[in-house]
Amino acid sequence: MINIDVKQLEMAKRICTNSMKETLDKDGKVLTSDEGALIKLVNSAFSPNNDVNNLQAYRDLNKLIVTTAETLAQPDIQKTINLVAQYQKVGANDVMQYDVNDNKVRVSMSLTATGTGVDFTKIPSYKKKAFATPRKHQFGVKYSVSRMISDPVNEFRNATQYVAEEKVKYVMSQIYIVLRNAVTASKIPAKQIHQVAGITFAEFRGIESSLLRYGRNARPIMIADQAFISNLADKQATMTVGVSNNTPLYLTDEMRKSLLRDIEIDQISKTMAISIDNPYTDRMSSKVDLPIDEAIMVAGGSASPFRITDFGDMSVASDSLDINLETEEVNMKISYKVDITLLLTQAVGYIKDTQVIL
Repeated sequence: MINIDVKQLEMAKRICTNSMKETLDKDGKVLTSDEGALIKLVNSAFSPNNDVNNLQAYRDLNKLIVTTAETLAQPDIQKTINLVAQYQKVGANDVMQYDVNDNKVRVSMSLTATGTGVDFTKIPSYKKKAFATPRKHQFGVKYSVSRMISDPVNEFRNATQYVAEEKVKYVMSQIYIVLRNAVTASKIPAKQIHQVAGITFAEFRGIESSLLRYGRNARPIMIADQAFISNLADKQATMTVGVSNNTPLYLTDEMRKSLLRDIEIDQISKTMAISIDNPYTDRMSSKVDLPIDEAIMVAGGSASPFRITDFGDMSVASDSLDINLETEEVNMKISYKVDITLLLTQAVGYIKDTQVIL
């Protein structure tokens, strides 16, 4: 177990938030600085030939990246994941229970991501709570050794940002997996599912209407790729009525301006739309990590259908160095314990529209 000094962690956080400090003597000469401390650690970890120079320093650097990323990931978790799930973080050995005594519908089953699939667990009617099950999940992140040596500040920032982003994307990917399994097992009401290419706006409104009723008229929330949201917005704009079928039904002046001006569309019909961060992952702009043709819909109101609990912090499961003349990258396998569970299957909707493409 590698322990990170509190002062070292604060230094790393300042580097990542562009608020580095330095101490000068009376002549203006730098005595100590955050940048200097990072350079010292990097030069201790790696040799000029991009080899591992000191194994302990190498592990300290990787641990510092992951520990700093743990802090950086929290705002993104709150921005996106908190909208579809009740998220909390507890100690590594804490016991966590979820309230399953929902006032709208009896919770009879929990669906939990395992990292390799989904576990279905029946919840007896007499039970009021269900235990969260901490399961080990892993994902990988790479960074460049040569860039870490030549430009340590920016590459350290990049590496920590990669880890923070990958954690959020990994959790989102597991939510999609759990939801798909719930659909396959017929645990979600059929009227709240659409899996045919080319969903119509009327069909979308049917799902929305069902979730509005469940949520007692609280606005539903939809999480999807921006391409999916834009596709629905275009369909909303082209809905027409009238004898000649040329009178816009939903195209208000506000929506017309939004379609022309706004980068993100934040509302479709009565539903709040939240776009996921889903950048290209290859040089040909042909791949992304999260699905672009799927949307998660959640009923509004106080109860979140998904429960997510982090048990402790992320850790470096392994940190191998690829000795490759072209890449020379560090491959970090990051491990952490988390429970990702769907409880209120009646409070979610799922749309898959294969006509939405990159």
